[in-house]
Amino acid sequence: MIQDQPLRFTSQQRHRLLELGLLEKQIEEVQRSALPAASAAIAGDPTLQDVRDEFQALLDAMGSAQEAMSKLLRADAGTPARAKVFQLIEIADFEMQGDGRIIEKALYPLTAARATVRRARNALADEQSRQNGASFYPVQQIDDALWQGFLKHYHGNADIPAYNVKRSSSETSAYWEIIAICYEAIGREKQNLERPIKAYLKWCKTHDQPLR
Repeated sequence: MIQDQPLRFTSQQRHRLLELGLLEKQIEEVQRSALPAASAAIAGDPTLQDVRDEFQALLDAMGSAQEAMSKLLRADAGTPARAKVFQLIEIADFEMQGDGRIIEKALYPLTAARATVRRARNALADEQSRQNGASFYPVQQIDDALWQGFLKHYHGNADIPAYNVKRSSSETSAYWEIIAICYEAIGREKQNLERPIKAYLKWCKTHDQPLR
């Protein structure tokens, strides 16, 4: 997503980040690389209604096909034209080494598939909430930028001190507040941070990501 204006921390946000122990280079790196990436990732999430509409369009199309195929299989084919269609389909199936029951055989998996799609649609609200809340890409981008900024600050130094950022899922931690300020800077101050932060820390643990 292209921003009309570059994403920037306010003076108050910048001051608070310094109070939390960040270096100027870290703040600049987060502002330069992480904020645009995080904003684009979150903005790219489809709305719940858009996903619902896609599900409904698919269900409607499958339902129409299901109904049409069921009509062909009824004993009273309904109309001479429909009976002729069924006859021609049987002939075509025989010509393709079938047994003339292609419509009958196709109807069951279509019915099962539609039931599966409906189940997925019904679970959409919980799944959408879980995915939107737990997606840790923005947190990962912020975390990586903090590390890159730290390295830039001490570039060329013989002695590099211990890393100044400690990952934590505690709401009272400096790490949590840093992430919260970054989300606020991209207009997502109301975002639930517990899921993405915990998901990212779990990912770091399972992928042997260093604590820096």
